[in-house]
Amino acid sequence: MSNYISDKVKKTLSKYSLEKIYFIKMNTNLLVELLFIITMLCAALLFTGVTFKFNFVSFIIVFPIIVIYLFGMAYIICALSVVFKNISSFLQIYQFLMMLIIFTPYTKFVILKYLPLNYIVTIYRETIINKQFLLDVTDVNNIFVSYIHSIIYFIIGIIAFHKAIIYSKRNGLLGHY
Repeated sequence: MSNYISDKVKKTLSKYSLEKIYFIKMNTNLLVELLFIITMLCAALLFTGVTFKFNFVSFIIVFPIIVIYLFGMAYIICALSVVFKNISSFLQIYQFLMMLIIFTPYTKFVILKYLPLNYIVTIYRETIINKQFLLDVTDVNNIFVSYIHSIIYFIIGIIAFHKAIIYSKRNGLLGHY
Protein backbone atom coordinates (compact mmCIF):
# COMPACT_ATOMS: atom_id res chain seq x y z
CA MET A 1 0.00 0.00 0.00
CA SER A 2 2.81 2.41 0.81
CA ASN A 3 4.42 1.82 -2.60
CA TYR A 4 1.13 2.65 -4.26
CA ILE A 5 0.78 5.86 -2.25
CA SER A 6 4.38 6.92 -2.81
CA ASP A 7 3.98 6.29 -6.56
CA LYS A 8 0.86 8.42 -6.67
CA VAL A 9 2.49 11.22 -4.65
CA LYS A 10 5.64 11.22 -6.76
CA LYS A 11 3.65 11.25 -9.99
CA THR A 12 1.74 14.32 -8.84
CA LEU A 13 4.85 16.14 -7.58
CA SER A 14 6.68 16.02 -10.90
CA LYS A 15 5.40 17.96 -13.86
CA TYR A 16 7.48 15.80 -16.24
CA SER A 17 6.58 12.32 -17.42
CA LEU A 18 8.71 9.33 -16.54
CA GLU A 19 9.81 9.07 -20.17
CA LYS A 20 11.23 12.60 -20.06
CA ILE A 21 12.94 12.00 -16.73
CA TYR A 22 14.57 8.78 -17.92
CA PHE A 23 15.48 10.34 -21.27
CA ILE A 24 17.31 13.20 -19.56
CA LYS A 25 18.98 10.83 -17.10
CA MET A 26 20.07 8.49 -19.90
CA ASN A 27 21.44 11.30 -22.06
CA THR A 28 23.43 12.91 -19.26
CA ASN A 29 24.92 9.54 -18.33
CA LEU A 30 25.75 8.94 -21.98
CA LEU A 31 27.49 12.30 -22.32
CA VAL A 32 29.52 11.77 -19.16
CA GLU A 33 30.56 8.30 -20.30
CA LEU A 34 31.37 9.61 -23.78
CA LEU A 35 33.68 12.26 -22.33
CA PHE A 36 35.34 9.62 -20.16
CA ILE A 37 35.81 7.29 -23.13
CA ILE A 38 37.29 10.06 -25.27
CA THR A 39 39.69 10.93 -22.47
CA MET A 40 40.73 7.29 -22.10
CA LEU A 41 41.12 6.95 -25.87
CA CYS A 42 43.41 9.99 -26.00
CA ALA A 43 45.45 8.62 -23.10
CA ALA A 44 45.74 5.20 -24.77
CA LEU A 45 46.84 6.82 -28.04
CA LEU A 46 49.38 8.91 -26.18
CA PHE A 47 50.89 6.01 -24.24
CA THR A 48 50.90 3.47 -27.08
CA GLY A 49 52.34 5.84 -29.65
CA VAL A 50 49.62 5.09 -32.20
CA THR A 51 49.03 8.09 -34.41
CA PHE A 52 45.52 9.30 -34.94
CA LYS A 53 44.54 10.39 -38.42
CA PHE A 54 41.18 12.07 -38.33
CA ASN A 55 39.23 11.55 -41.52
CA PHE A 56 36.30 13.96 -41.30
CA VAL A 57 34.25 12.34 -44.09
CA SER A 58 34.52 8.89 -42.50
CA PHE A 59 33.64 10.35 -39.12
CA ILE A 60 30.53 12.12 -40.43
CA ILE A 61 29.32 8.96 -42.17
CA VAL A 62 30.06 6.37 -39.49
CA PHE A 63 29.63 8.25 -36.18
CA PRO A 64 25.82 8.58 -36.46
CA ILE A 65 25.58 4.81 -36.93
CA ILE A 66 27.36 4.26 -33.64
CA VAL A 67 25.36 6.93 -31.81
CA ILE A 68 22.00 5.58 -33.03
CA TYR A 69 23.01 2.06 -32.01
CA LEU A 70 24.22 3.22 -28.59
CA PHE A 71 21.00 5.11 -27.94
CA GLY A 72 19.07 1.95 -28.79
CA MET A 73 21.18 -0.13 -26.41
CA ALA A 74 20.83 2.58 -23.75
CA TYR A 75 17.04 2.36 -24.04
CA ILE A 76 17.20 -1.43 -23.75
CA ILE A 77 19.42 -1.24 -20.65
CA CYS A 78 17.22 1.47 -19.16
CA ALA A 79 14.17 -0.74 -19.72
CA LEU A 80 15.91 -3.61 -17.95
CA SER A 81 16.89 -1.37 -15.03
CA VAL A 82 13.33 -0.09 -14.64
CA VAL A 83 11.95 -3.62 -14.38
CA PHE A 84 14.77 -5.46 -12.60
CA LYS A 85 16.29 -2.55 -10.58
CA ASN A 86 19.75 -4.01 -9.94
CA ILE A 87 21.33 -5.10 -13.19
CA SER A 88 24.94 -4.21 -12.49
CA SER A 89 26.19 -7.78 -12.92
CA PHE A 90 24.42 -7.99 -16.29
CA LEU A 91 26.07 -4.73 -17.35
CA GLN A 92 29.51 -6.07 -16.43
CA ILE A 93 28.94 -9.15 -18.58
CA TYR A 94 27.64 -6.93 -21.39
CA GLN A 95 30.76 -4.75 -21.19
CA PHE A 96 33.01 -7.77 -21.57
CA LEU A 97 30.97 -8.97 -24.54
CA MET A 98 31.29 -5.53 -26.13
CA MET A 99 35.06 -5.63 -25.62
CA LEU A 100 35.09 -9.02 -27.35
CA ILE A 101 33.23 -7.52 -30.28
CA ILE A 102 35.39 -4.40 -30.44
CA PHE A 103 38.83 -5.98 -30.02
CA THR A 104 38.36 -9.09 -32.16
CA PRO A 105 38.36 -8.64 -35.94
CA TYR A 106 35.45 -10.41 -37.53
CA THR A 107 37.73 -11.90 -40.17
CA LYS A 108 39.14 -14.30 -37.54
CA PHE A 109 35.78 -15.58 -36.31
CA VAL A 110 33.00 -15.66 -38.87
CA ILE A 111 30.25 -15.70 -36.22
CA LEU A 112 31.37 -12.26 -34.99
CA LYS A 113 30.47 -10.84 -38.40
CA TYR A 114 26.79 -11.10 -37.53
CA LEU A 115 27.01 -9.44 -34.14
CA PRO A 116 25.86 -5.84 -33.82
CA LEU A 117 28.33 -3.01 -34.26
CA ASN A 118 31.29 -5.27 -35.08
CA TYR A 119 31.39 -4.31 -38.73
CA ILE A 120 31.34 -0.58 -37.94
CA VAL A 121 34.08 -1.00 -35.36
CA THR A 122 36.16 -2.80 -37.99
CA ILE A 123 35.59 0.08 -40.42
CA TYR A 124 36.61 2.57 -37.75
CA ARG A 125 39.70 0.51 -36.94
CA GLU A 126 40.76 0.45 -40.58
CA THR A 127 40.11 4.15 -41.21
CA ILE A 128 41.69 5.47 -38.02
CA ILE A 129 44.54 3.11 -37.14
CA ASN A 130 45.47 1.87 -40.60
CA LYS A 131 44.78 5.30 -42.16
CA GLN A 132 42.62 4.05 -45.01
CA PHE A 133 39.74 5.95 -46.54
CA LEU A 134 36.20 4.81 -45.89
CA LEU A 135 35.35 3.74 -49.43
CA ASP A 136 38.61 1.78 -49.64
CA VAL A 137 37.52 -0.34 -46.67
CA THR A 138 33.86 -0.86 -47.53
CA ASP A 139 31.18 -0.04 -50.06
CA VAL A 140 28.03 2.05 -49.77
CA ASN A 141 25.75 -0.99 -49.41
CA ASN A 142 27.50 -2.12 -46.23
CA ILE A 143 27.21 1.36 -44.75
CA PHE A 144 23.52 1.43 -45.63
CA VAL A 145 22.98 -1.98 -44.01
CA SER A 146 24.80 -0.75 -40.89
CA TYR A 147 22.48 2.28 -40.72
CA ILE A 148 19.45 0.00 -41.00
CA HIS A 149 20.89 -2.32 -38.35
CA SER A 150 21.44 0.51 -35.87
CA ILE A 151 17.98 1.99 -36.54
CA ILE A 152 16.43 -1.43 -35.83
CA TYR A 153 18.24 -1.55 -32.47
CA PHE A 154 17.07 1.99 -31.73
CA ILE A 155 13.44 1.09 -32.47
CA ILE A 156 13.70 -2.10 -30.39
CA GLY A 157 15.15 -0.03 -27.54
CA ILE A 158 12.35 2.55 -27.61
CA ILE A 159 9.66 -0.15 -27.75
CA ALA A 160 11.29 -2.09 -24.89
CA PHE A 161 11.58 1.08 -22.80
CA HIS A 162 7.94 2.04 -23.27
CA LYS A 163 6.80 -1.52 -22.52
CA ALA A 164 8.95 -1.52 -19.36
CA ILE A 165 7.46 1.78 -18.19
CA ILE A 166 3.93 0.45 -18.72
CA TYR A 167 4.80 -2.81 -16.93
CA SER A 168 6.41 -0.94 -14.03
CA LYS A 169 3.46 1.41 -13.63
CA ARG A 170 1.02 -1.50 -13.69
CA ASN A 171 2.98 -3.54 -11.13
CA GLY A 172 4.06 -0.66 -8.87
CA LEU A 173 7.79 -1.01 -9.45
CA LEU A 174 8.51 2.73 -9.57
CA GLY A 175 8.44 3.25 -5.81
CA HIS A 176 11.95 4.61 -5.32
CA TYR A 177 12.17 6.76 -8.47
